Amino acid sequence: MPDKFYAADSNTTKAADIKQPERVSDFIIDLPGYEKVTFTEPINLAAAENAQAISEIEKYITFEKLAITIDKKLKDFFSVPLEIIFYNFPFVSDPAILLDGKSVTEPQIEDFYRYTENKHVLAKLVTDQSGKFTFTPALELNVKDNETVYASPATFWGRISDPVASISYKINGIGSGQKVDISSITGEFSITPDLVTGENILTLSAESQYGTVAPLIKKINLAVKNQTTPSRLNRISTIHPLVIVILIVLIIAAILLWVLKYVKK
Repeated sequence: MPDKFYAADSNTTKAADIKQPERVSDFIIDLPGYEKVTFTEPINLAAAENAQAISEIEKYITFEKLAITIDKKLKDFFSVPLEIIFYNFPFVSDPAILLDGKSVTEPQIEDFYRYTENKHVLAKLVTDQSGKFTFTPALELNVKDNETVYASPATFWGRISDPVASISYKINGIGSGQKVDISSITGEFSITPDLVTGENILTLSAESQYGTVAPLIKKINLAVKNQTTPSRLNRISTIHPLVIVILIVLIIAAILLWVLKYVKK
């Protein structure tokens, strides 16, 4: 393999360390700053064609920043799952994982998680698939499509896995003009759009140096709560107590006048 795979900080397995070439466990190909690939099951390097494939590994594995391509021809030599470590992982939450430009499905990856090692963030992906693996930021918003709210402006919370991305939003095609602050630690943010009564179309967009982020489009309904007319009983119960006292006094006075008039007769 080329010398770059044997740099001072590389963990690539050296030929001198192989004791049983017919059954090599945890064989590693490490390109610092890019990716480290480990064969998760023993491989046979005693076979000349397998050893040749490893020596020409760049024909079968393409290392890029936050991307790696596994040629399907590699499976002709080694049909085992690969553990791929991505160095300098910039995302603060799980990003979208793409295989040949399409979102991966659960059977296509056996494991994926982010972790910290020596103050550096890395990501581990295990797969037996071939193709190009890439990442793009994941954008989330805590509002359901066709949700109904009862106040404007309304506050919604969201998260993006790239904390240095820029976020903007529109309501019914009109930009908000508001700056959206993103937490550098969690990627969380909030927006407070002004809504109109009835249907609103919220379009949330993000721009990132790590790839295209699909916009989120949500329909939000702003409803005004029904204002019911008070019943006659309720209206009476809301009369000021002083008015009630005056009414009682007047009624008593009228009765007394009637009684006095009757006595005089």
